[in-house]
Amino acid sequence: MKICDKKQCTGCGACLNICPQKCISMEYDAEGFLFPFINTEECVGCKLCRNICPANQAFHNGNTIPETVIGCQILDKVTLHNSSSGGAFSAIAESVLESGGVVFASISDETLLPYHILIRDKTQISKSQGSKYIQSDTRRTYSLAKEYLAQKRLVLYVGCPCQIAGLYTFLGSNQQDNLITVDLICHGVGSAKMFLQEVKDLESLYHSKVVSFRFRSKERWSLGHYLCQIQMSNGKSVFIRGVRDKYVSCYLHEAIYRESCYQCPYAQVPRIGDFTIGDFVGIEKRLLPAGMYKRGMSVLLLNNEKAVRFFKQVVAKLWWIERPFEEAASSNRNMTQSCKR
Repeated sequence: MKICDKKQCTGCGACLNICPQKCISMEYDAEGFLFPFINTEECVGCKLCRNICPANQAFHNGNTIPETVIGCQILDKVTLHNSSSGGAFSAIAESVLESGGVVFASISDETLLPYHILIRDKTQISKSQGSKYIQSDTRRTYSLAKEYLAQKRLVLYVGCPCQIAGLYTFLGSNQQDNLITVDLICHGVGSAKMFLQEVKDLESLYHSKVVSFRFRSKERWSLGHYLCQIQMSNGKSVFIRGVRDKYVSCYLHEAIYRESCYQCPYAQVPRIGDFTIGDFVGIEKRLLPAGMYKRGMSVLLLNNEKAVRFFKQVVAKLWWIERPFEEAASSNRNMTQSCKR
C-alpha cells in the first residue's frame, strides 16, 4: 500500500506511530533520507497511515500572522555559549520543565545522526542544544507525547515544521491546552548518507574516530557564523569553516535536501507551531547592548495567544526586544518560502 507520493513525504513518522499493527518502520533510502517501509505480510489495510499523513491533507490551524516577534538572548552565559544562536529553545524548555512538564527534542546518537528523545529534567537540555542539519528521526515520540498529554502533563515538542504537522495530524487536534509546539525556521534537511560519508572522510584524514560534530560552534566565531567543530577520539578538536566543509557547503547551497523540502507547504506564515525559533541575523544591531550580537541572537515568533501567555513564564530567562515581523523575515527567507534547488 502506498501512503503518499514519495516526493511529498517528509519522513515525519506519523504513519509509524499510528499503525495499530506496528508493521511500519522508518528506513533510509538510497539517497540517505527516512521513508516509511510497510511489512505487507502484517498490514491489515486499515489505511490509518494514509488517512493521517500530512502530505494527503491541507493542514490549517488557528494561527495568524505572528502576534509578536521577539529578538532575544538567554541570560545564562554557559547555555548561551552552547547554543547555536541566542538560546531561545533552552529558555522555553527550562520553563516547561519547571512547570512540571516534559520536552521532546532531538539529540545525536553514537553514529552522529539525530533522533528525538524525551527530556524530563534540565540537565538533559544541553544534549539537544545546537543546530543539526540532518533530519531527526522522531521514532515513537508522537505516541509518547500523546500519553503525557492524556495525563494532563504539559508537553513541549520541538522540531521542523513538517514534524509539528505530523504530530498534529497524529493527535487529531492542535488545540490541546497542555501542548506547546516550537517549529524551527528550517532551510531543509540534508542527506544522512552524505553526512556519514563526510564523517568517514574526516576519520581517514585525521586517523581518528569522530565522536562529535557541531555544525555551529562559538569557540572561534571570528572565523565565521557557520563554523564546524569536530571532536576526534584522540582528543583533537578540528575547526572547519562551513563553506570549506563538503557537507555543510552543499547544505548551505541548498543542493542536498530531501525532495519535499523544495516544495515545503510549511515555509509560510501563518507558521504551524505555537512558537517559531531561528537566528536573528538581521536584527537592528544599534538597539542591542555592546557585544551582544556577536554572542548570538534568536528570533522568537509568538504565533498565537497560547504562545503569548506562556512567554510570560519565559521572559525572566531572557534579554529581549520586540521587533517588526519584516525585520525578522528579511534575514530568514525560509520563514515565508521554500528553499530553491
